[in-house]
Amino acid sequence: MAVGENILISLLCDRGVKFFAALAASLSLFLLFASLCGLPGALLSFETYASPLLFESAGACGKAGFVLLAFSLIVLAPDGATLEALLYPAAIATLFFPLNVGLSLGLSALPMFGADFLFFWLKVFIIKEGVMPSARRVAAAADGFLRRLSVNFKFLLFCCGALLFALGLEGLF
Repeated sequence: MAVGENILISLLCDRGVKFFAALAASLSLFLLFASLCGLPGALLSFETYASPLLFESAGACGKAGFVLLAFSLIVLAPDGATLEALLYPAAIATLFFPLNVGLSLGLSALPMFGADFLFFWLKVFIIKEGVMPSARRVAAAADGFLRRLSVNFKFLLFCCGALLFALGLEGLF
């Protein structure tokens, strides 16, 4: 089997499908939030979410939902080797942490691209090596407790995050 086939099979595994379903639902909530709040820019452009950050635009309930959505995606991301191992943290970094440092450092053109490129991969590395293992340990402990209650922790976590984010959309909290 070729390397590309292995990656495709692992992406289509149970955890890969769950991750991409949760990612699509999160992106849909972001699109809805951006359109309701009137954020400037094209709805399907990541620059829309990078300039006026969604997190700063959301209320307290929306911020809590944002954090829970990010945590649930980190927990749902499957383990993998090489390219696949970077795909999931890169998607999370792109959606939930769209910060760029090039402009704030006063750079332009190629130096700005270089700074943003290095900063992006630094975020991916921190998510993959620092945040994911810690989040998985916390989720495993909570999942062990909730399994006795016949509750799937990851699904519950994602649903609570989506609900809080949606309540933040309505401006209720």
